[in-house]
Amino acid sequence: MGIRQQMFRFFKIWLLLFFACLLNYLPAQNSYSDLYAYYEKNNFAELKTCLDRYKTDNSYDIKFFKALFYQDGEQAKKIFEDIFKHSQGRAKYHSAKKIMDYYYAKGYYVNASKYQKYLVENSLQEKSEIKTAPETKTVEYYVQAGAFSLRENAEQRVKFLKIQNINSKVVERVVNNSKLYCVWIPGRKTVEATLEFANEIKQKYSLDFQIMKN
Repeated sequence: MGIRQQMFRFFKIWLLLFFACLLNYLPAQNSYSDLYAYYEKNNFAELKTCLDRYKTDNSYDIKFFKALFYQDGEQAKKIFEDIFKHSQGRAKYHSAKKIMDYYYAKGYYVNASKYQKYLVENSLQEKSEIKTAPETKTVEYYVQAGAFSLRENAEQRVKFLKIQNINSKVVERVVNNSKLYCVWIPGRKTVEATLEFANEIKQKYSLDFQIMKN
């Protein structure tokens, strides 16, 4: 075999290896949206299966997803704190939510309020489409006290709140191509006042909430 033929053969092998590596690289770059979709739909079984393809991926997004399956809550919190401190975008936002939930579960409401404020100021609401706009009011913030796939369930939550003398309404939103019926309670004029009001509701009625900016 001549030198020219050997060089050509070597080039072909190198080219094949290059494209093989490229094909393995591209899914990791393009599939995060799929992973977030599984996460936001609470489809953890599918999420865990997909994570097996990212064993060598050390991006903050993948670190977030892997931490979701840690048995040690304290260890997972440390990972979320590191992601919150050093990353941006969805990984940072969802990590803030996990840290906030952790501190609420521990009863550390002051610690949780820092992350609540971040979530309000950096709400992912702009990524959703609101089908039923809120009534025109001076209220700038709302307390979302539930998001349901069935309108009947949202209306039941509204009835429950009405019994407690808390006014609320159902707002239809589309998030990641999924329709949700959300229960919105008018908040206060500032983030701090709305968070205080939301915490009172949570402590009295054990309702998880999210602050939404109008």
